[in-house]
Amino acid sequence: MAKVLIYGATGGQGEAVARELLAAGESVKVLLRNDKDSGKFKKLGAEIAYGDFDGESSLVEASRGVDKVSLVLPLNFDTDEFFTYGKNAVDAARKAGVELIVYNASLTTPNDESISRPFFETIRRIESYVLSSGLKAIVLRPSLYLDNFLAPWTLPLIYERKIIAYPLAEHLRLRWTSHKNLAIFTAAALQRPDLAGKILDVVDEKDLSGAEIAGLISQKVGAEIKYVGVSPQEFGDRLKPVLGERAAEELTTLYKFINQDDGKMLRKNYDESRRLLNVNLESASEWANRAFAPQKASKDL
Repeated sequence: MAKVLIYGATGGQGEAVARELLAAGESVKVLLRNDKDSGKFKKLGAEIAYGDFDGESSLVEASRGVDKVSLVLPLNFDTDEFFTYGKNAVDAARKAGVELIVYNASLTTPNDESISRPFFETIRRIESYVLSSGLKAIVLRPSLYLDNFLAPWTLPLIYERKIIAYPLAEHLRLRWTSHKNLAIFTAAALQRPDLAGKILDVVDEKDLSGAEIAGLISQKVGAEIKYVGVSPQEFGDRLKPVLGERAAEELTTLYKFINQDDGKMLRKNYDESRRLLNVNLESASEWANRAFAPQKASKDL
């Protein structure tokens, strides 16, 4: 049985991939920085490896005996450091003789490559490095995550004020995805080395507005949740205490661009990825039922 090394297992995206593969009976090794979460993954049946994106040698050691890699990078708006993280992981996979790497870029980028932001450029640069590494490689570009509504700067407002306050205009109907569906796409891509060289945009099957998402959550929690489109600047100010000044500034700029662009950067041809990978995805309603399970709801909902 092929063994898969999972990067980012302590984050929402990487953990979803690890759980998806383990549930399917795959042999999984997760990369951790320390022992903090090792017990959880051992109970799930994963092998543990330790390493850090700063140290290529530790990543090479973690990659030994591995056939495939699922790579996602930690959010980092220091573009030089962000690129180095990706380069170290790819170089380690090559040195360890890995057969296939599936890189989750964490975000799609504008179709028009003349639209330049440092973070967009770095994502494209890492994608290019992955695909030109000499490894068999597939790049996945997800849309915005429904799981963003579970973040600490969003979820409390749902519980306490019964609103979703998010920096997208209320009229925008966009394609979203979930960590679960990203994991489904990743698991499928790991079985398709014949697709090496592909960049696949991955997303759910239907456009949704903020009001429609709020409606799905309302049905689960038994109270009316309203969607409120806030300005990207207001949202960014809310992020600063959690993510820091630079990350908040870049995310503010990203959401300003999505609004000004009327969401065009998120409107791609997603048919190819579903056709090639032949996936059965979780619906947005199923996501809401899972994400807002009764034990997660506050008493006044």
